[in-house]
Amino acid sequence: YVSPRKPYLHHESFEREIYRSWNLKIKSSKTTKKSS
Repeated sequence: YVSPRKPYLHHESFEREIYRSWNLKIKSSKTTKKSS
């Protein structure tokens, strides 16, 4: 059970997911800029 007010256990993986998606967005934007 994870308390909604203290999601410390999820925080690390959550940041990692955001970081990964953010990186993918940057990569895709770079490739689109190159192609366009």
